[in-house]
Amino acid sequence: MTLEQRVEALEKTVKVLAGRDFAVDGGRVFINEAFIQEGATKAARKQAAICFYMLSLGIKPDVTASGY
Repeated sequence: MTLEQRVEALEKTVKVLAGRDFAVDGGRVFINEAFIQEGATKAARKQAAICFYMLSLGIKPDVTASGY
């Protein structure tokens, strides 16, 4: 699986798992700031799940939360 295919798989997975709460752009995961304010614990759990999935694909997570 090429890096591009891995990024595409990650983008699809993020959209399914997180919907509007997260976005992927160029392999970077962004967290919706309003979602963080709604429930930081819930967001952290989803972020951890996404990072774990990225690692399982061999991609080093580069996670950025908007507003920080």
